[in-house]
Amino acid sequence: MLRFRSWISAFGKLTMIELLLLAALGQQKPPTTQDLKQKGADLDRVFSQVSRPQPGDKLWKPSKLTVDQLAKKVEAAVRSLKNTEVTVNMLAQTAEGRGQFDGIMRIGDNRHYRIDTFVVKSEPVTAIYVNNGKSRFVLYDGQFVPKNGMPAASRHPSATADPKKLVSIFPSEFGRVMFQGLMDGLDSWAPIFNAWKSGAAGYKVKMEERVMAYQGQKYLTYRLRATRGGAAVKKLGKSEIEVSVDGARFLPVTVKEMRVDLKKKPWITHWAGLYKFNKKFSQADYAITSQPGK
Repeated sequence: MLRFRSWISAFGKLTMIELLLLAALGQQKPPTTQDLKQKGADLDRVFSQVSRPQPGDKLWKPSKLTVDQLAKKVEAAVRSLKNTEVTVNMLAQTAEGRGQFDGIMRIGDNRHYRIDTFVVKSEPVTAIYVNNGKSRFVLYDGQFVPKNGMPAASRHPSATADPKKLVSIFPSEFGRVMFQGLMDGLDSWAPIFNAWKSGAAGYKVKMEERVMAYQGQKYLTYRLRATRGGAAVKKLGKSEIEVSVDGARFLPVTVKEMRVDLKKKPWITHWAGLYKFNKKFSQADYAITSQPGK
């Protein structure tokens, strides 16, 4: 299971995730009221940073790159990933609570990888996808699915090229869907982007780009924003999705969804990945271990 750095129930009670966290830390006593207040304060800071305008927001401008072009470039970049390690940080705020999660991705090639992520539900569950070249495993919420694994060349049961299905599951499973081309050989970016562009689920898209200077270097980033509007808001709730892509390698660096459900509860999901290239891995690096993110 991934390391749940923090998860606090919206109702101030210990959740099952918190109990698992206590067990993992070897704590015998539940956290005090002060502990919970501190954890809540820490999460307040994290989520306020994600929710508010970011430095450089004023630099975004309409992009010359089209939605179709971006989708093709990202798909090609994801499929060609090799010898790459990605440190992943994930945030989730739901109607039931909020938390911060850490994970790791190790990608040797499309038959050797370990990808840590989570599935967004009222209380998010962890998911680790592993392929060691001989067999493929999925550890979902602490359970192997299926129990004895699958052949290395098999596809995940949820892998699909159907645009409608991809659009519907992307907000909850984008940690897997983003890398479907690598793991399952099925494009995901083009079907999703084109569906949003066509108005699926009430979304309208905007393509943007910006150049920011950092330590004497200039960095180009592309961003696709999909915002739900019209009658779909009454049926599905408000939603805005942002996908930011590195302009040099065309790999996703952040994905964020901010939405309000039909009960007026705000949800925030945020994924950020830091890539390191030219890494060397052994078979042990693709194992599902008792030390998540290791």
